[in-house]
Amino acid sequence: DDEMASKGAAKKRPAETNTAAQLVKIAAAQVLGTTLTVSADCRSKTHARLVVEFNGSDVPSRDQLDLVQKIANDLVQQNLPVKEVAVARADAETQFGKGIYDKLPIPEAVQELNIVTVGEVSSNCCPGPFLPSTGQVGSIKVSRANHRPKKQELELVIDLEEGAAPVASSPSSSSSSSSAPAPVSGKSKKAASPVVAVAPKKEIAQTPEQMAASIIDQVLKAANISDQALVDSTKAKVLSSISHDIVTALNDYYVKGFKASTRPN
Repeated sequence: DDEMASKGAAKKRPAETNTAAQLVKIAAAQVLGTTLTVSADCRSKTHARLVVEFNGSDVPSRDQLDLVQKIANDLVQQNLPVKEVAVARADAETQFGKGIYDKLPIPEAVQELNIVTVGEVSSNCCPGPFLPSTGQVGSIKVSRANHRPKKQELELVIDLEEGAAPVASSPSSSSSSSSAPAPVSGKSKKAASPVVAVAPKKEIAQTPEQMAASIIDQVLKAANISDQALVDSTKAKVLSSISHDIVTALNDYYVKGFKASTRPN
């Protein structure tokens, strides 16, 4: 989520708000459809600002922001493991596609990326540090949203409650547990809503680029195009953009608690 997402390349940010911003990013994508991050500014252990691409004509309502906040706190209550792995750039792009960069392309000179995963809910390229689990974040508040319609951006202001007790010291072993997660803590005056659970998931059998190549092959076959030179030139023109769209769609499914199947039923 930042222009310098190689391990150790960015200025160290507070793990508390860095992790909270990831959870708000996931929640905002579900509620507002904002799947691409523009920037994240983690100013302190209790305050951060997350800017996402937003094509809406109006600023989100307080009810929508409350829902973003609720889903983010549900992820805290699920106490999902947060893991960082250094991955060679070429390997990361092959496995995940270039959608991992959101709207922040990494300079070509950076050849090792920091890939962060939140349980089985999301994965993207983002600098650390992060807390070991979502349950250690504490209570998240989405204080307000600043709409920038000319830039098609939305800034979400995030505050963490100082002194809020963590959910647990050890993360859940799996985000696909059949038992219901614990309800949100009753500190708020409002009644706690059911926790949003992440659905069990199947393994993806193909990389986004392999999926894109398969789609192109099927389309060309249906159009009775067999000239290999034309097939190759078509793939060269559209493979990258289709791969990016697939990664975006997969991330959207992850956020909503689904696993996209790579094969038709």
